[in-house]
Formats: sequence, C-alpha cells, structure tokens
Amino acid sequence: MILLSGSLYSRALHGKTHLTTLIPSDSQDDGKTVGQIEPPYPALILLHGLGGDDSDWVTHTTLSHLSKRHGVLVVLPSALSSFYEGQYADYIGNELPALIQRTFPIQGRPVIAGASMGGWGALHLASLYPKRFSAVWSFSPALAGRSLEKEIPSTLAVHLSCGRDDPLLGGTEAFARAHGYPCSLVEGGHEWSAWEAMLQGLFREQYGADGLVARSHR
Repeated sequence: MILLSGSLYSRALHGKTHLTTLIPSDSQDDGKTVGQIEPPYPALILLHGLGGDDSDWVTHTTLSHLSKRHGVLVVLPSALSSFYEGQYADYIGNELPALIQRTFPIQGRPVIAGASMGGWGALHLASLYPKRFSAVWSFSPALAGRSLEKEIPSTLAVHLSCGRDDPLLGGTEAFARAHGYPCSLVEGGHEWSAWEAMLQGLFREQYGADGLVARSHR
C-alpha cells in the first residue's frame, strides 16, 4: 500500500488544499498472498465529517486494509467545515474527479461516499455532478434541514446507511423514503464503530466479498 499525503493547487478554491491518496501496491492480506491485481484500479472518493480532515478515515477505520484487500484506489480530500458546498462543491464534485482520471490509472468513474457532513456531501455532489460518479454511499448524512437542489438521476445507484442509535436516524430514513433510496441499519450511533461497519459493507457490496481473491481469478 502506498499512502500519498500532500497539497495541491485547486482552481476552484483559488489556492492550495490537502489531499491523501491510498494506492494498492501489493496483493498481501495479513501477510498472506491472496492474488494479484494490476491497474487500472476502481476508485473511491471518501469524504470526512464536520471538524475532520483527510486523515480521519485512515486513522479511525480499517480503510488501508480494505483498500489493499480489494485493490481500490482511495482519494481523501480535505474540505474543512464547508459541508461540501460553494467552492468545495466545484472542487470535489467536478475538479477532483477529473484530476484523478488524468493522474492515476483508474477504471471508470469513482464511487463517492462519506459520513455525517461527508454523507450529505456525497449526496449533494452526486446531485450536482452525477456524470462524475458511478455510485453514491451516504453514511449517517448530516442533513440538518438540507435538501437536494437537483434529483440524483435514477441511473446512479444511491445507498444510505445509519446507526440504530444515531440521533440522525429519523431524518435519514425520512430522506430515504422521500427519494426512494434503500437505507440499511447497523448497530451503534453517530460514531466510528458504526461507520467502520458501513465502510466494510461498501467494499463488500461494491467490490466483492472476496476482494482480490475473486478478482485475481476472473
């Protein structure tokens, strides 16, 4: 696994911003060879929550393991407390996906996902720039009365998840019903243990339960 962390200049932000990227570089899992995978890689843009930054998912979850296990390139932008709106919507929803496709050997369009503020961000950005993404995964979205400016096209799969004890559960389920989206529940509240379970579900359903084992034998 290669972890790249640094800054880049964004035209949308008119300045520098921080970015972390995980690039799968081997095929080992817990010290055992499970198969080989070559680029191009499937890609995932994963958004942090309020008060967080581009290091949160690496620090608090098994993301590095999942990325390597499934051979997925993961891009982690920093958006301060912007709720992925305004200039940050243009940067992460439009400029960043194009940059990823120019810079890294990826296949197709990236999946976009996030938790809390990032859960709202994934929905919001997919509604504004649906052609940039292949699927949307929203964990415990911090809706706070927000509504989508545009409907996400039915051609783009949307998955919502929330913890059974999360104070945002009611709003998440109401949003899911209003838009006809599936909403899965996990144990826990508005916390990393719940988001870890949701993240594992994303990798399992989006990229296959066996990860590189299945893909190396195609």
